[in-house]
Amino acid sequence: MADVKFHRISFDSYPALNTELADEFSSAVVDAYISPINDFGLTKNIEIVTNMIREEGWVVDSVICSSQIDEENLEEISAEVIQKGNAYYVNRVQVERMWLSGVVAVSKPSHELSDFLRSFSRTGVAFSLYSYTENQYANGVSPNGEEFLPLWTSEESARQWTSHFPSYVPKALSFLRYKEWIYPELVKNEMIIAIGTTADCLFTAHPRVVCDEVDIAYS
Repeated sequence: MADVKFHRISFDSYPALNTELADEFSSAVVDAYISPINDFGLTKNIEIVTNMIREEGWVVDSVICSSQIDEENLEEISAEVIQKGNAYYVNRVQVERMWLSGVVAVSKPSHELSDFLRSFSRTGVAFSLYSYTENQYANGVSPNGEEFLPLWTSEESARQWTSHFPSYVPKALSFLRYKEWIYPELVKNEMIIAIGTTADCLFTAHPRVVCDEVDIAYS
């Protein structure tokens, strides 16, 4: 059966807001394996699997890759690969939400994320740190190696972090600039965002969540 080819489709996703998933995870890559007995076509299969992922509490950002895999290799990928009917096999690599540069100061990070998004929606502005000498926004690296852009709701909150980023100062960031310039750069460089909640705590989030949730206020 090694000549049987499954079509593997990988989805970049993040947990729906105000859910238990959102308290624990910042993102996930979901792999769907389409059986050769399925003849719906790639577009229909993507739609079907996207709905399956949504039913489990995840928001699909994008399809990040598509390839073929032998049935023999499929069995070796993970003991947690699940058969969905006769056609779909799904497993996911979940990225735990990280707490950075301080103690765990927030018990419900998804609620804090919602507060940040509401503020961004209401004012149309968030704050990051910027170096005018290096001509770039601040970036850090989480303990698991993810590079991130820090964001805060106010200039004062951002200023409290300048000791972590020497030569950087608070700079306002409009939603339009985030959506049209910052977000594409984050995707290209495979970066995430980190939301500042206190003077000594950041937590990680998927960069797409800002586009999806804040954009509603401008639509």
